[in-house]
Amino acid sequence: MSVNLEDLRISIAGRSIVKGISMRVGDGERVGLIGASGSGKSMIAKACLGLLPSVADVRGSIRIGQQEIVGADERKLAGIRGSATGLVVQNPAAALNPVKRVFDQVALPLTLHYQLDREQIRTRVIDMLRRVGLTETIADKFPHQLSGGQQQRVAIATALVTSPKFIIADEPTTSLDSITQQQIVDVLVSLVDDSGASMLFITHDFSVLSRATTRCAVLDEGVLVEEGSTHDLLREPKHPVTRILVNAATELTFQRNAVGQGITDGQGVHGRNDEGAAR
Repeated sequence: MSVNLEDLRISIAGRSIVKGISMRVGDGERVGLIGASGSGKSMIAKACLGLLPSVADVRGSIRIGQQEIVGADERKLAGIRGSATGLVVQNPAAALNPVKRVFDQVALPLTLHYQLDREQIRTRVIDMLRRVGLTETIADKFPHQLSGGQQQRVAIATALVTSPKFIIADEPTTSLDSITQQQIVDVLVSLVDDSGASMLFITHDFSVLSRATTRCAVLDEGVLVEEGSTHDLLREPKHPVTRILVNAATELTFQRNAVGQGITDGQGVHGRNDEGAAR
């Protein structure tokens, strides 16, 4: 599903946050949106999902497939969220309901958008958990019983269980160690490609973006300053902001490699193995 942003402008309480952004995510394409904290990345993600606060003033156009998001009423937006679009959150520990088991959380989008019986829902949920690398036993656990990597896999399963055609991944690896980051990105990319979906991957880290996307746009204080293939921007960044981000990613990757020596593949947050992850 293609997604088009045209002259998108967002302001809150008179403060301009996003300043005339135009960009496209093609059908089946993985595009990155990168910028420093406060550059407006997450505001764009929320705008695409119709989740901006009521005080926000949004101008321009966001078209997901044939659906116009800007100005759409809540009933229309609720029908789009979770079915046509899926969101992989930054902090699953905060987003997951602490008093509901994994099964119920992954099943929720199915119960909201489809008329399925209990057995059909269970089949889809267990299949989705396996596809993100978790065993069936995870379904009966609560979020606090999972490692950070497992929580993020559950978040991915929840976002993709309805087979949406547009995925927004909003800094989905920020709270994870470098080994688990790579695993999560690889799982997400594989699932998105297998389903033929499009993805907007939001981050401040080029080292993650290079693994997740083929093209990206660079945001600085609400302005799109550079756009191109991820490979070319990493190799020859033209804008000063892009060069800063590339240099930071290079330095961070070096530090991670130094710290990561001796860490075995498959470890979760705090050096724990992701218990319950499929091998």
